[in-house]
Amino acid sequence: MSIYTRYGDQGFTRLVGGGRAKKNAPRVQTYGAIDTLNAQVGLTIAGLEKEDLLYAELVQVQQWIFDCGSDFATPEEKRPYKVEGKLIKWLEEKIDLYWSKLPKINQFILPGGTVAAANLHLCRCFTREAERNAVDLFEHQEAVNMEALKFLNRLSDYFFVLARWVNNQAGQSEIFYENSVSVFNRKNDSEKSYLNERRMRMKKLKVGTRGSKLATTQTKQALAIFKKYNPDVEVELVKIKTKGDHLATHNLQAIGGQGCFVRELEYQLRVGNIDFAIHSLKDIPTTIHDELILACVMKRHSPTDALIIKEVGYTLNSLPRNAVVGTSSLRRKAQLLHARPDFNIQPIRGNIDTRIRKMNEGQYDAIVLALAGLERLGLDQSVYHQELSPKIMLPAIGQGAIALECRKDNKEVLTMLKKMEHKETAIAVTAERAFLNSMDGSCTFPVGAYSLPKANTYELTGMIGSENGEIILKETMQGNDPVILGKAVAAKMIQQGAISLIEECKNDQKETFIH
Repeated sequence: MSIYTRYGDQGFTRLVGGGRAKKNAPRVQTYGAIDTLNAQVGLTIAGLEKEDLLYAELVQVQQWIFDCGSDFATPEEKRPYKVEGKLIKWLEEKIDLYWSKLPKINQFILPGGTVAAANLHLCRCFTREAERNAVDLFEHQEAVNMEALKFLNRLSDYFFVLARWVNNQAGQSEIFYENSVSVFNRKNDSEKSYLNERRMRMKKLKVGTRGSKLATTQTKQALAIFKKYNPDVEVELVKIKTKGDHLATHNLQAIGGQGCFVRELEYQLRVGNIDFAIHSLKDIPTTIHDELILACVMKRHSPTDALIIKEVGYTLNSLPRNAVVGTSSLRRKAQLLHARPDFNIQPIRGNIDTRIRKMNEGQYDAIVLALAGLERLGLDQSVYHQELSPKIMLPAIGQGAIALECRKDNKEVLTMLKKMEHKETAIAVTAERAFLNSMDGSCTFPVGAYSLPKANTYELTGMIGSENGEIILKETMQGNDPVILGKAVAAKMIQQGAISLIEECKNDQKETFIH
C-alpha cells in the first residue's frame, strides 16, 4: 500500500463520513490548526523526562486534542462527537489547582523562562489560532461541537497557567511586560467577571438580537422598559444573523429546528461579545447551556394564533373547500386539519411582510401567524384576520412572551434584568416548558400548551396530535407548582398514548415543519 493516494492532487480532502471539502475550507483549516497544535504539544512532551509529573498529563491532553480535531473534521450527524463537558471540567479543575499555587500578578507576562514554559506558551498561541478558525467555521453556519469550541477556549488558559507553574517550579522569575500600567487589578481572577466590571463602570451594555424587523421591533420595545428600570445605563444594539436567518428558504427542521434562531446569540453571550440577548421565548429550547440563564420573562402579549385571510369576510369555518393555507408549523397544521380536514396545508417561510405578500399574490388563501407578532408591528389593525382562541388552536410553548438571557456569572446584568420579570407570565411559561421537556424537549411533532392563572392556582392545557390532524390529545389540569403541573399534564398524556404519536410523527414525517 502506497502512502500517497493522489486523491488530494486537485485540492480536495476527505472528511469523517466520506464527504469532500477543499483543503482551504473553514472546516479543514480548523482541524489543520488543531493538528499543528498537537504537533507543538508533542514537541513539548519530547523535552520532558518520563518521570516528570507533567509528562503523563500532557500525553493524555494530546489524546483529547486529537479527539477535538476529529470532531471538527466531522460534519453534522456523521457520528457522535467525542469532546464532552467532563473534559472541560477536568481542565478547569487543573487550572484552578495550578493557579492556586502561583503568586498573583498585575502585569502582562511575556513568553519565556524555561524551555518547557516557552513551549507551553507556543501551545497556548496555537490553541488560540485553532479557536479562531473554529469560530470562523461556526460563523459560516457549519455544524460545530460547541463543547469542542469551549474545550479550546479552556485549553489555552490551561497552557498559560501551566507555563507559569513550570517556571515557578524551576525557580524561574516571570518575564513581565514593563510598558503598561497595572492590568490585572480586579476583584477575582475570572476574565468574564473583569469584563463585566469594566462594562458596568462604563455604564454601557451590549444587547444581542436578530436583525429581522419583528425581532428588532420587539427588542426596542423591551429596551424601552429596561431603560425605565435602569435609566443610567446606556445600551448598544447588536444585530446578529442566525442560522435560521441565513438559510431563510430552507426547511427549519433540517437546519436545527427550534434552536436555529438563538444558537448564534447564545454563543456571543458565552464569549462575552454581548451582555444579554432578547428572544421570543418560543424559539428557546427547553434546555439551555449551563453557562447561561433566562434572567427574566416579560409580560406576555397575545399568546394566540391569527388566521390571516386573503378575502375579507371569510373565517376558518367559511373558507372554501380545499383552501390553500400556509404554515410551517406542525402544531398549526395538525389543529387546522383537525378542524378542516379538507384544507391544503402548504409550508411557508420568510418574515411577516414576505408571508403576507405571498398570500396577496395568490399563492395562499390564508396563512397563520402569531397574533403577538402582528400586534408588535402594528399590523393587527390593518390586516384582515381571525384570532384563533386556545379552544380552537393551542399556541406554541411560550408563544407571545419575550425572554431576556444572560450569563450566570454576570450578576450585575442579571440583577438589572430581574427587575423586568412578570411573575404571572414567568410561572405560566415555566409550566408550559416543563410540559414540553417532559414529553421530548423539542418541537419536531405537533405539540402545544397554554397556561393561565385560575383563582389561587394555575391551569395548564397540553396538546399532542398526529400530523394529519386525525388524532388530537388534550389534557387540562390545575396546580400551584408550575414544574410539577407541567410534568403531571405530560404524564397524563403519555398514559393516553402520546409517546406513540411522537414516534410515529418522527418516523413517518415526509415534510418537516416547525412550531
